[in-house]
Amino acid sequence: MKKYIVFGASKGLGDAFVRGVPQAGDKVWVVSRSKPESLQLEDGIQRVWIQADLSELQAAKQIAEQLRNETLDVLIYNVGIWEKEGFEEHYTFDQDEPSDIQELIHVNITSTIVCIQALLPQLRKSAAPQQV
Repeated sequence: MKKYIVFGASKGLGDAFVRGVPQAGDKVWVVSRSKPESLQLEDGIQRVWIQADLSELQAAKQIAEQLRNETLDVLIYNVGIWEKEGFEEHYTFDQDEPSDIQELIHVNITSTIVCIQALLPQLRKSAAPQQV
């Protein structure tokens, strides 16, 4: 049995990781802001939802606390945001608000580092830890 944690797992690629990587008998913690549909699957994989908003500073601590006594074998950090209108024709980078840039950097870089740091004790308990 392997134990996974997948960040950004309510939709898209994160949801695909939750559905396709673990095998029957495995356990996976699903980290997302909104409740993922994958929790309803009955395929022999134990899924546990951790509701967390990674734009909030205390998210890493909250997640680590819920996994305090656990061992993790695989950490998949699949989180990333972009400019609010970054894919619109009228978008120009020079019009981004500083607060939007700050949030983008926090979620894409700072939160990634802080969450991985917070879960290193759980990964170090594993015989073969993996970060993806």
